[in-house]
Amino acid sequence: MPLVKGVEADTKRRSHHRHHPKYEGVHSVICGENGTATCSQSEPLRVNWIGINITECRIIKYSSEERERALQLCGWGADFESNSFSKFLDRLEIDGQFPRAATIAVLNLEIRKAIRILSKGASSRSYRGSVDLNAVAMGLAGYTQEKNALWREVSSNLKSNLVDPYLRALFAFLTAEDDNFEEILNEQQIAVQDRMAFACLYLNDRKLVDFLEGLRKKMTETGNLDGILLTGLTNDGLSLIER
Repeated sequence: MPLVKGVEADTKRRSHHRHHPKYEGVHSVICGENGTATCSQSEPLRVNWIGINITECRIIKYSSEERERALQLCGWGADFESNSFSKFLDRLEIDGQFPRAATIAVLNLEIRKAIRILSKGASSRSYRGSVDLNAVAMGLAGYTQEKNALWREVSSNLKSNLVDPYLRALFAFLTAEDDNFEEILNEQQIAVQDRMAFACLYLNDRKLVDFLEGLRKKMTETGNLDGILLTGLTNDGLSLIER
C-alpha cells in the first residue's frame, strides 16, 4: 500500500523528534496517541497574501511544531531547503490535476501562482476536466477582500455552478466569512490529506482537535483506508486495516 509506505517513510525520517520511532498519523501528532491533546498551544498569525498588495489582511493562520509535522505528512509542509511544496504542486500539474494544484496554491495564499497554474492547465492536453480554467483564472484575478464588492457576489454564484470540488473549495475559501470553512472541511470529494492540511492551517486548537476526532471516528467506522494517513500505524490504524 503506497499510502502506508509513505506514512512509514515520513515518520521514520522524523523519529528524532520522539524518544522512540512511531508510525505517526496526523491525529496522533496533533491529539496525542491516546486521543489526548498533548500539543503545545498554537500561535495565531495574521498573514498576508503572497505577491498581492492588500493593505489590510484579515487572514489568520495557526502555527506550531505539531501542525508543521502534520503538514509534512499531508505533503503541504513548507520545506524550503528542498522546495518540496513547489515540487508537490509540480507533480499535480504533471498528473493533470490543475484544479487541485491551483486550489492548494490559493489555500497557501499564492493567488498569482494559482492563476499561472490555471492558465497552464487551460492549454494542457493532460487536463481532462470540463471547466474553462481560463475563465476561472480571470475570475480569480479580480479577487478583493471587500465584503460588499460585486466580485464576491459573482464568485458566490459561480461557486455553486462549478462541478469540480476543488474549484468550489477555492471560491468557498475566498468568500468565507467569520472563518466559516465548513464547505471545504466537509467536501467529501476533496482528498482527505488536503482537508486535514487545510484544517491544520486555519482551525484553532479546539476546532482542529474536534475535526480530526470526528474524521477519525468516521473513517475507522467505515474502514476507509485513506484514513491511514490520519491514524498512522497505531491501534486505530490497525483496526481500520482489518475492517
